[in-house]
Amino acid sequence: MRAFLLWLILMLASPCGMAIDAARGIHQLQHTRWTASDGAPDDIIVMTQGHDGFLWLGTHAGVRRFDGLRFEPVRARQGSFPDTVALALKRAADGGMWIGWQVGGISHVKDGVVRNYAEPQGVQAGAIWGFAIGGDGAVWAAGVSGISRFDGRRWQAMGPAQGYTAQKASAVFADRDGRIAVFSENGLFMWQATQSRFAPPIGRLDLRAPPQQGPDGRIYLLEMRGIRIIESLERYEQLDHRWIYRDTSGTSGSMLVDRAGTLWFDSQYGLHRTRSAGALAPGQLGISSDTESFLPRDGLSNVLVGSMCDDNEGNVWVATYGGLDRFRQAAPVVLRTRAAPGVAEVFRTQEMLAGPAGAMWLSRDDVLGPLLLARADGTVLRAPRLGPVSAILEAPGGLWVAARAGLQQLAGEDGRVLRTIAYPSGAAAVKRMRAGVLAPDGSIWGVFSGAGVFQYRDGAWRREPLLPDGGAKVPLALLADAAGRLWLSYADGSVAMLEKGRLHAFGPAQGLDLGKIPMLIEYHGQVWAGGQRGVALWRGGRFIALRSEPASATEGVVGLLRARDGSLWLNHGSGAAQIPAAQVDLALRDPAHAMRATSYDAVDGLNGSIGMLHNRSVAEADDGRIWFSRQSATFWIDPRQALAASPAPRVEIGALLADGRRVDPPASAGLQLAAGTRDVQFHYNAASLGTPERLQFRYRLDGYDTQWQQAGGRRLAQYTGLGPGSYRFELIAANGDGVDSTVAQLPFRVLPAFYQTWWFRSLCAALLLAAAYGAYRWRLRQHAARLRVRMEAQQAERERIARELHDTLLQGTQAMILHFHNASMAIAEDDPARAAMLRALDDADRMLGEGRDHVHDLRAGDDGGARWSAILRREGERLAAQHGIVFRYAEEGEARMLHARAAHEIYRIASEALRNAFQHARAQVVEVAVRYARGGIELVVRDDGQGLPPVVAANGQIPGHWGMPGMRERAARLGARLSVDGRDGGGTQWRLRVPARRAWPAAHGPLRRWWQRWRRSGVEDAAP
Repeated sequence: MRAFLLWLILMLASPCGMAIDAARGIHQLQHTRWTASDGAPDDIIVMTQGHDGFLWLGTHAGVRRFDGLRFEPVRARQGSFPDTVALALKRAADGGMWIGWQVGGISHVKDGVVRNYAEPQGVQAGAIWGFAIGGDGAVWAAGVSGISRFDGRRWQAMGPAQGYTAQKASAVFADRDGRIAVFSENGLFMWQATQSRFAPPIGRLDLRAPPQQGPDGRIYLLEMRGIRIIESLERYEQLDHRWIYRDTSGTSGSMLVDRAGTLWFDSQYGLHRTRSAGALAPGQLGISSDTESFLPRDGLSNVLVGSMCDDNEGNVWVATYGGLDRFRQAAPVVLRTRAAPGVAEVFRTQEMLAGPAGAMWLSRDDVLGPLLLARADGTVLRAPRLGPVSAILEAPGGLWVAARAGLQQLAGEDGRVLRTIAYPSGAAAVKRMRAGVLAPDGSIWGVFSGAGVFQYRDGAWRREPLLPDGGAKVPLALLADAAGRLWLSYADGSVAMLEKGRLHAFGPAQGLDLGKIPMLIEYHGQVWAGGQRGVALWRGGRFIALRSEPASATEGVVGLLRARDGSLWLNHGSGAAQIPAAQVDLALRDPAHAMRATSYDAVDGLNGSIGMLHNRSVAEADDGRIWFSRQSATFWIDPRQALAASPAPRVEIGALLADGRRVDPPASAGLQLAAGTRDVQFHYNAASLGTPERLQFRYRLDGYDTQWQQAGGRRLAQYTGLGPGSYRFELIAANGDGVDSTVAQLPFRVLPAFYQTWWFRSLCAALLLAAAYGAYRWRLRQHAARLRVRMEAQQAERERIARELHDTLLQGTQAMILHFHNASMAIAEDDPARAAMLRALDDADRMLGEGRDHVHDLRAGDDGGARWSAILRREGERLAAQHGIVFRYAEEGEARMLHARAAHEIYRIASEALRNAFQHARAQVVEVAVRYARGGIELVVRDDGQGLPPVVAANGQIPGHWGMPGMRERAARLGARLSVDGRDGGGTQWRLRVPARRAWPAAHGPLRRWWQRWRRSGVEDAAP
């Protein structure tokens, strides 16, 4: 039981997971072949599908791979192959491939790493003919020198010690119970996974190829006499069933039992396929009667077959001496005859009409099979001899056909001509009715080449004068709907509708912009139009264009059909398309919705074009099949038998070119590209052996790209201008069914050149900083020099002014004071004038002192920032003594060194306020309060006098006086706030607020103070 489960798991996980429907005839499969002109080898000995999804081919020139488009040799990235002639291939459980050579032993290859085994490693000498994997996972190799076993570590040659007494091993086979069967000249040797030696041999019959086991457990045996089925290996010599194929020539060399249980085999005539369990009588030679054949005349690349296999998509591959053939179950089935005499092998139809019991009437406007009634399997039921038929019309119980003799009505059961209607005289010149419809009222509308439209009614043909040009204008398509309206489309893209004696025209203004419209149909009261630029639906008196995804599915439409299930089918220039009913319903509710379509094209065997006037090129048979006709073939699709989605493709990143040099990734360590690498190319691929043309790739380079790049079918990615760093190339492939692969990744690192390293960049940055520092210090010295010159000039000017003041104004004032003092001494001591003069002299002495102070400041520079408060205090005390008023001075907070300019302006504002208070306020007490705070300095001057005069309160000053405006101007220059208002109880208060940033230098932290000292050092260094 354990061995059976292992066999079942291996079968389900193998690449042969899908199979061709046994009900499909071999001629209903899509056949493709590759020969030497396509690059295919003509000496394929053995083939199988690898775990990488590629088809591996063993030839006389080595092992090659095939992705469905290109053949390429299998290259060893590490190690080398010991031989060139590969006789056996087997997928290894680890994802690699076992290869048996004609001379050279056995090789195991995985991801380009080759490991070889020969006699020193336990493999017997000589050619290796085949492999098998037992229920315990051991690998067996059969060859000319016997049988060998690989247990996962080493090979062991089997001999008499293991119960194997034959000289050679012709074939080795593992059944679903995990048993190993070895066929030899001494008969059949059996090995159980639980035993350590072979059982005694059975029989004497040798085989030329290993047996194959079908899904029902029956074993197919290919021996020298032919092919038959056995019930068990123990009865392999017994004739349990009749022969499927028997030929004493011994030319059959290969067979394949696919997953559906269908047997494929070859003979001296070609390829055969059967579901038979054996039908030949004893002694009868040949092939079972229910066997299909595909011969060179059918397209087989050669009559001699070398090998067969199937892949994970169900495709069957046949290697011949002329190339490689593939048989694929595509959705479209090309219609072929079954050797009907006098009928072409492939139907080339122009118009179709559903017949009885799933059959289809097919017509063609030539002498080769002009009218046929055929079944889906190609059987021709009836072929009336009518000559060329240019059109088919439905008729109750039969059909109308437009033949050369006229419009003929045929009986549906036997194709007899019931009556003939002569064509109108106006169409006698050509006598060709190209299209026609049967109206609900029983009349017939016909389109005649070169003559236009006629109506047959009440036994006569007539023109409809309301039609364009009185009916002489020839339409492309014609439709008589269930409401009795007649629709006609013309080559100029317009549509006309005749309804109850009125003609309605439709064009771009009515939403109709499809180009030429060769098809009009009706479905449940809906009128559809198909044209060069898409499909439109008539609704609400206008046409509404519908969209599809891909857009090509509704472009170049020639044939159009809404099936009974509501699905939409289209025949267009590049193939056919199917849109499910659910998608159509979504588009009917929202015309902006893009209907998802399934397309069929040349990849599915739909070769050839289709003509614009191929009107009835899509039809639905009463069994649900949808029939299509094209110039080169007729085919059908059965929507009831939807094909399963193909398995996800397997992607691989192959060659990597760095600046034009091939680089192979190491087996373990990460990939590193040389320093200075700028251009990188990635060659990648994926395996989808059925439809490789539909593979769509997308990739991105992590570390470079911000989003995925859509590559389509291109298998190359190129990047330029890469810098040093770590990158990861990621790749995804999607097959034709939209199934994505897993993400393949290739991480790598571009090494930096010395000039791209961090230490080089750091050094450059340090040098740049040093250069900037040097330039900055040089700039500081230049600035310091200019500043020194300016300061020296300023100091010299100050000294000059000081000298002039001292030599003129101060000396003159001093002399004047002496003169006035001498004059005062002449006045009596009790004279009031003398007291007044002495006071004036005191004021003059004070002014002279202030003048000397200012002269000192000019010579020594401003240091008022430290002395302003003391000067202000002395000024207040002097004014108090002069006016006999109480003066109070107070400071709060830690005194700060002010900017010289700020100290000067504050002192002038405060001194002006003091003089106003002492001279004009009539106060008893004048106070000055200075408060140092973190946010700045605040100075208050207040008195208890009479308050502000009304004129000052109203105008801010006394007209003609400029003391108070001057105070405000000084405050504005300083960036301070100055206010004046009255006090409760009488008096005036001035308040000056100077922000800290304008009052004193900002305080800095240790780092900032160090920076300031460093900056000053540059200036000091520059100073002499």
